[in-house]
Amino acid sequence: ESLARARLVLVEFPDTPDNLALMQGLYYYSGSYINIPINGNPLDPDYIGLVNAYGSGDEEMLRKRLEEVINLIVGDQSDLYKDYDGDGIINTGDGDGYGSLPNGTNTGYLQATISHVKDIADASDSTPNMRTYSGNIQTCIQNMATWSDRVLELATELNGMSMGDDMEAIVAELSQFGRSLVRGDDVNGNGLVEPIEGECGADIAYEHGWYMIEMPILIGPDRIPSSGK
Repeated sequence: ESLARARLVLVEFPDTPDNLALMQGLYYYSGSYINIPINGNPLDPDYIGLVNAYGSGDEEMLRKRLEEVINLIVGDQSDLYKDYDGDGIINTGDGDGYGSLPNGTNTGYLQATISHVKDIADASDSTPNMRTYSGNIQTCIQNMATWSDRVLELATELNGMSMGDDMEAIVAELSQFGRSLVRGDDVNGNGLVEPIEGECGADIAYEHGWYMIEMPILIGPDRIPSSGK
């Protein structure tokens, strides 16, 4: 029972575009692909994120990146999914339209992933690993949901502002939350990003998704790992 549910999270999910696994969708479309339009792509020095666009006074690129961020989060069945910069194209930053948040018939990657990760832990034959790491992943996704709401709020606010110095503080805050979505934030200052409230993001959620299904190999004959509750 638990393994069948884990496959929905880590292998394929029937309701997403191209049946993409929820964990991959969570990492990319609710994490990395939101951060990149904000802070740029370290693998592509020619890519201009909105932080650099603002710094160089490139309003056209700034507006395009804001549109990508908003549309990635809200999903293509939301009333907020629009051509904000008026260039005739609804820019999504290579998003798949499923969204981070619920929209129309799309559950959105945040809610869909947290729900099915919880189902894995709740299954009658879940392993201790499944229960431990499911809890960690749920915490990370709850953090991501908080940060996503703030990113959407800030991006929408910026989109309604005229280009100028008043944007600077909001751009800086948006940059911080974009990074947090992926890398998390060391809130308690102990030098680690941990699977606790306010700290972990997409990086740890993805990593712990694979820890969740690890099975111990025990020395000796007829050794069966504990399962169930």
